Amino acid sequence: MLYFLLLVVVSLAKDSLVFTALTNYDGDTVGFTLIEFNLCYYYGVNSSSYFTHDGDKITIRLYHNSPSCSGNNEEQTLDINDESLKRYCESSTDCSVEIKKPPKHIGFHSVVDDDESCTHRDNTFRAYYTGKCYLCNEGKNYYCNSQEQNGYMWETVYQNNKCKSKEIVERIPQWKCDVCDDGIMFQCGVTSTTVISIIILLSFFF
Repeated sequence: MLYFLLLVVVSLAKDSLVFTALTNYDGDTVGFTLIEFNLCYYYGVNSSSYFTHDGDKITIRLYHNSPSCSGNNEEQTLDINDESLKRYCESSTDCSVEIKKPPKHIGFHSVVDDDESCTHRDNTFRAYYTGKCYLCNEGKNYYCNSQEQNGYMWETVYQNNKCKSKEIVERIPQWKCDVCDDGIMFQCGVTSTTVISIIILLSFFF
């Protein structure tokens, strides 16, 4: 039964608009942002947006007087290869845009200012981190990755690309997990629609 439920959940996993900002020497994703289709995104007290797609055509509805995607909107349709989509990247210089299932991640934070309680934490753009090892200091040939430990997300720096604990140079705290700080939500672990779907399905059978 559990195997069947997992198959159902996997089938429910949907493609998203994924903006890959950083990859490592193996081509693995280190950091990315994503936009889920058919979800209202909060920009601020007077603005929001809603994304859909038909194949490689992305339709964006921009609401300039609503934080909840209601009322009048401005609509535009862009091809997946349109350079203007890169404005949603953290860095448009090195950024690829694809429609696909997002990589697994170990933590994320919002990139749009929310209110002091992060009321819209599930409806703001987020930057995600995968924990993959990558070159972070070319001069010293140091490599880094993100790690969650003791309620914090850390950037761990290594002497080489093995990224083994015995090669650690230093560990730099990035953020405290599951905290709203000045309108930015910081979270650790994999909290996704897929995980939520598993919990909901299991609740019906157990």
